[in-house]
Amino acid sequence: MTEFIFYHKDSTFTVEHIVSNTEEDANYFFIEVADKDQKKSTWKMEQMPIPKYLQDFS
Repeated sequence: MTEFIFYHKDSTFTVEHIVSNTEEDANYFFIEVADKDQKKSTWKMEQMPIPKYLQDFS
């Protein structure tokens, strides 16, 4: 797991990157936002394929 933490004004933003041990090439990203009162909101980002126009650069 890799975790990045950012601070902006009264909020803390945390991004977590988790590589699956059970699914090949599966990556999961979660975003959590905590305000000054420690009220948290969390979102899971969905897996998306790389667009073809970006694949052409390899």
